[in-house]
Amino acid sequence: MSKSIIIDGKSKDKLKKTKFKAQVIKISDDYYKGNHPNGVGKGSKFTGYTNTKPTKGERFLLIIEKLTIFSTSPVVCMLDSTTFKTLYSTYKIKYIKE
Repeated sequence: MSKSIIIDGKSKDKLKKTKFKAQVIKISDDYYKGNHPNGVGKGSKFTGYTNTKPTKGERFLLIIEKLTIFSTSPVVCMLDSTTFKTLYSTYKIKYIKE
């Protein structure tokens, strides 16, 4: 279900040092209504590594496999400390201790 994407150089630099293991769960599909072109529907889970927390105006990036990156649309706002809304969806993030 996960897709590889091509990202710009700025985003690649952002992921050079990973710090957090996290799981992201899509809790609502606010735009595609269950017909996401990449098959990323409500309930989709991705676990991987990131070096940032969701930040307004930026895509949230998660390295889920070697050379595979999950990317959200730009973050619109944080709804609470573990829930964020993007341009098209709402996600819950859980940080995992290793």
